Amino acid sequence: MTDKTARTHAQQSNRERPRKAGERKTVYKAVLDNPFQVRWPSVPVNLQNMIFSHLVSLLEGASNFHEAQSRTNRKRKRVLEVDKSKKKSKGNEDAAMEGSSAEGGLLEMPQDPCPALPLPPKPPILDHLVCGINAVTKRLEAQARQVRRNVVISSKPLDDSEAQLPISLVFVCRADVEPPILVNHLPQLVAACNSAHSRAAIKLVPLPKESESVLAEKLGIRRASVLALDAQYPGIPEFSTRLESVAAPTAPWLMLQAKASTSYEATHVKQLRTSAPKDMKAAKESRLRGKLAAKLRKQNRGNWEGKTSLSS
Repeated sequence: MTDKTARTHAQQSNRERPRKAGERKTVYKAVLDNPFQVRWPSVPVNLQNMIFSHLVSLLEGASNFHEAQSRTNRKRKRVLEVDKSKKKSKGNEDAAMEGSSAEGGLLEMPQDPCPALPLPPKPPILDHLVCGINAVTKRLEAQARQVRRNVVISSKPLDDSEAQLPISLVFVCRADVEPPILVNHLPQLVAACNSAHSRAAIKLVPLPKESESVLAEKLGIRRASVLALDAQYPGIPEFSTRLESVAAPTAPWLMLQAKASTSYEATHVKQLRTSAPKDMKAAKESRLRGKLAAKLRKQNRGNWEGKTSLSS
């Protein structure tokens, strides 16, 4: 049991129907806390700001690179679509293929109609960056599944997701995500990875409020609520030095080998004060009568609508 003062919630639910106070009594129900919860790491605000500033400086120039790359891709796609429409209008594709095969035996690939324009220098961090909630979730799931999968001797090559580099750092704009349930699975997922792998643990770093808009602007995209860096990024040691005081999320119950010094979570029992009918039998009968009456009203309304449609 905790020594904290009990919190009282006196707000009436919007779905609660008005009842007579004399028909109900006050009851207390025991509520057990879930011991299998993984909490977000506690990171001081000044450390969050320091990590955020360093990350923004590393992303300098990423927006210009992405904009130039997308502009080049759009131009190449537009030229290819125009060239394809011209070929369809001529209708000589089969003849051209037969003629080329008769002359040289091999078909020559057409040259790129839109030569690649010189792109701005690419920031090195982009080769090791994973952006987006879905993309980071898939990488973490594959990383946790890589050790826990069953070992089967097969000549089938590994999937691309299995051969990807492991994630080392995850940055989450937790204060900017609405609703928060979109990122609530990340602590459990990171803890699963840390419990399954014996190598360096993954650090989960919440970023300060209003950081998502700045990161999205630096990357040249609309949203950037979750970012991740793989273990091969050269700047990982610098981040690790600054995040030494931040504990990595773990789940002891997911450890592959149970340790002798296993510590159990303390039991937290809370009392929920609510109300219940004084006469439970009468309340059940009243509720059953209400359901039957609603069912009859629905049937009568359907019969009346059917008669109206026939008469019209």
